[in-house]
Parts: sequence; structure tokens; C-alpha cells
Amino acid sequence: MKTPYPPRFPLRFLRWFCKEGLIDEIEGDLLEAYHQRYQHGRARAKFKFYQEVMLSFNKRNIGIMERYKETKIGLSASILRQYSKVLLRTIQRSKVYSTISMASLALGLTCAGLIYVYLSKELTYDQVYDRAENIYRISHLSNNSGRSYGFAPVGLVPYLVQSMDAVEAGTRIFKYRRAMPFTVTATDQSFNEANLGWVDPEFFQLFNLEILQGTASALDRPNVVMLSETTAIKYFGDQNPVGQIITFNGEYEAALEVVGVYRDFPTNTSFQLDLVSNIETCYKTMWAGGWMTEWNNMFTAAYLLIKPGQSDEVLKVAQAAVSANYAPDRPQLWETSLQKLTDIHLATPKDIGEWSSHNDVQTVVLFGAIGLIILCLGCFNFINMVTAQAGQRAKEVGVRKVLGSNKKQIAEQTLFETIAFVFMGGIISWGLMYLLLPRLGSLTGHVYSLMDLSNSTFLLVFFASLFLVT
Repeated sequence: MKTPYPPRFPLRFLRWFCKEGLIDEIEGDLLEAYHQRYQHGRARAKFKFYQEVMLSFNKRNIGIMERYKETKIGLSASILRQYSKVLLRTIQRSKVYSTISMASLALGLTCAGLIYVYLSKELTYDQVYDRAENIYRISHLSNNSGRSYGFAPVGLVPYLVQSMDAVEAGTRIFKYRRAMPFTVTATDQSFNEANLGWVDPEFFQLFNLEILQGTASALDRPNVVMLSETTAIKYFGDQNPVGQIITFNGEYEAALEVVGVYRDFPTNTSFQLDLVSNIETCYKTMWAGGWMTEWNNMFTAAYLLIKPGQSDEVLKVAQAAVSANYAPDRPQLWETSLQKLTDIHLATPKDIGEWSSHNDVQTVVLFGAIGLIILCLGCFNFINMVTAQAGQRAKEVGVRKVLGSNKKQIAEQTLFETIAFVFMGGIISWGLMYLLLPRLGSLTGHVYSLMDLSNSTFLLVFFASLFLVT
């Protein structure tokens, strides 16, 4: 009868952790017990063998540190020089193989990295604000026409802010559908601005962009304006813009005092505003009438900062207010909804009232899958090119053994070459990504910078990919 052989994994594990002086004794006892049990049942014998090996893994028997205490951690400078010389000779001897393998890895990493950078912008839309998770847009669906609106009645936001403790702050945003003319009084220069927003004073309480000059509360009176950093430079250059006068030349003229400058909106936000002015300027200076408190005007975007867990209650009050005030004789005319600010970009766009491009989850997933496939193809091609030289490397290994190299030295040399190839490909890839960032920005509409390639999340994913390939 053929002698039964015990399971390989627990036996290898035993030989790995056990002290050298105890291996023969412990292994002999376990094998003897295994053979005896095997006669009464194979499954039971295997189970008991696993169990006894694990019980042997104790402080008295473990000798891992003793086994490796003589092993030198790291490589000496002379060994590194020697390995580097062998690496350079290998590259010179196989220039085509080396170039193709490194280029395939670099291109795969570059394409996958650029897709990752693009997706990181798409998946972090509107998350730049401190309390973005608690900001909601009020939207409406017309049960009459079936069209959806990203707008709310003009009087709704003030009503909710004043009547509900759950609403911490709110702002309306009115934006023209076309570019509007402005004139800088000091220089008499004229500009057409497409991103002008008339807002409530609480605007920067919700969208807390960095204020570079002035204060966020400077919008608390009419006939004032705050400029984005880029717009301030365009209008006034290096001069201090605060206190300067610019004139709005729309349906009516309005002289606006510059009271502050804020950091430009990031490109991955649902709207971009280059100038913001108090919405009362329209009411008091240009559009006489009581429309600021009317309910049957639905042409302003409305955003609320709501306390956590209170959105459902706010929605009920908002729906009741719209039904009672917009068209009392037709209370079912509008269906009110609250949409999280961070959900707007990847949601189905409204028919009316959207100010930015939209994406969808399917497209994001598709791009992610494409990036992963490209990365895998680049890695597989790199690995195939390396293993294609296995026959030639086998001769080299044989010669080195004859000359006295041991198994550890050969393994170190092979690992050193692999690490060098992979990280050279990684460096080339990182450089290509940096050079291609402007082109990626022109294709996607985002603005990318060196920070997108040097933040901790990107570097973690990038080096994890290099480690996985290695």
C-alpha cells in the first residue's frame, strides 16, 4: 500500500515557523499520528493534522526570528553597484525588449492614471464646501406640462428660513441666460459677463469659498458686488479692487461698489459665478415691484442649508407652502422635491434651470472599467515581454551558479531588475501624465494642476499599482 502523504500547506507552514532543532521531532510525531489516523479515515486525518500544526504554532516552537537574524536587511553599496551594472548590460543586450516592455507599462499607467484623475473630479462634484452634505436644491415638477425645473418660487426661501428652525440658512440665485455688460468706472473698460449671480447675503454661508479680500457678510446691502479672483485681476490688474465702482449696464444701469474678492469656484461645481451681487439690487434699483416676496414667479435657483435628518420635514412644509401660495385654485400644479447638492451632477438633469453639464453613473463606471482594462493590458504586456526572455535568463542563472552565486543572490538580482524596470516605467508615466494634464482639461472642461498628481490618494493608488505589478 502506498504511504499517504499529508496535506502540503500545513507541512510547509510548520517547516517555515518551527525552530530548526525541533522540526524533525515535531514533524515526525505529526506524520506518525497522521498515518495511524489515515487508516480510519482520510478526512479526519487531514483535519487533525491541520489542527495539530496550528497548535504547534506557539512561543516555544516558533523560530522565525532566529532563522533570519543572520540575514542582512538591505543591500550594500557594492552589491547595488554590481546589480546596477548587470541591469544596464541586460538593457543594452535586449534594447528592443526593454523598450517595448517599459513603454507598454508606462502607457498603461498613463492612460489609467489620467482616467483616474478625471473620475476623481467627477465623483467629488460640489464636495468642496464644508457642509455640502447638508445643502439641498429645491426643485419642482410641473404636473401640467411634465417638465422639471431646478427653480423655486421667489418667496419660498425667505418663508422657510423664517418659519423653520431646521433650515439654518438659504439663498436664492438669479442668473441671466445671456452675457451682461459691465463697465469699470476708473478705466472705462467694458466686459460682457455670462456668470453674474444675484444672491441673498447668506450665499457664502452655504458656499464657503475662501474670501481673499473683504468679508463674506459684505453682501448684506444692495448695490455692492464681489468678484472672483480671476475677474478682479481682469478688471483691475494688481490694484486693490475693494472700493472700486463698476457699472451694470443691463435693462437698467446700476453702479456697484466692489466689496470683496473670493477664490474662483472649482471646475467640479454645479455652477460658476464670476460676480455676485445682492439680489435686492434687482428689487430696489432695477425691477420695481414686490416680486421679491411673490410666489407665482419661478425663475430663481434656491438652496437650503438644513440640519442633519430634517430634510423630510422641510420638504413637507415646502410642498404645503407652494401648494397654498403659488396657485391656490390648483394645489396639485407643482410637485416639490429636495435634491442633495452632491447628487446634482450625476443625476438626470432638469429640463429647465441647469447651469452646468451633467454626467451619469453608468458613464463613470464605464470609464473606470476602461481605465482598469488599459492598466491590466499594460501590465500583462510588460510581464509577457519579461517572461519572453526566460530562456536567455536561464542560461545567465546557470552561469552565475557555476561562478558561485547562491539562490538568495539570484533572487535579489531578479527582484532588483524588476523593481528598477517598474519604477522607471512609473517615472515615465508620471511625467507623461503631467504633460497631458492641459490636454485632459481641454477635453473634460476641468482645470487640473500638479496637486492632482501629488495628493495622497493619487500617490497611494499609483504606488500600489507599481507594487502590484512588481
